[in-house]
Amino acid sequence: MLYEDENEKGKYKLSGKGHTALLQVMASATGLVRFEDALKERLRAVPGAYRDFRLASKKLDKVMGDLMSTIPIKRLLVLQQEVRTVTTRVYVGPPAVDHVPHVVFMTDDAFVNLMNILVREECLICYKTGKEVRRCPIFQAIERCLPYSADPGEDPVDGTCQLAGRDSIIEE
Repeated sequence: MLYEDENEKGKYKLSGKGHTALLQVMASATGLVRFEDALKERLRAVPGAYRDFRLASKKLDKVMGDLMSTIPIKRLLVLQQEVRTVTTRVYVGPPAVDHVPHVVFMTDDAFVNLMNILVREECLICYKTGKEVRRCPIFQAIERCLPYSADPGEDPVDGTCQLAGRDSIIEE
């Protein structure tokens, strides 16, 4: 419930939760403007994304302006001072649900470590060629799970799997 300020008509008192929420929204609006240039190229790669991003940024600016017009001047001055020192951090927490069928949550390092063990045990002594490479369950699992910049399929020279003879998934 909003309580009108006795000294200023059309202005409403700000609760502690409202104050924190307003700071978060202000930080988000600032972040959209600050990082627009860094994301511009990526946003342009997706049809309509850059337009939507700019629209969201402009709408959020308008909403922030409208919200600021409802806050008493004294509280607005306090917010102005706080905005200069407040930072927003985003933390990735545990999954929202305890168990998702057929899904396992693990860190990137643990996943790459597991793949390295698998490759070391199986691919180090493997010499599959041609269609055998595409039928290999290890190759299929790695192909589905790891984002390769180049297809790890058959070697164009001798037709063997590019993982054959390796002892790790990522060569350094």
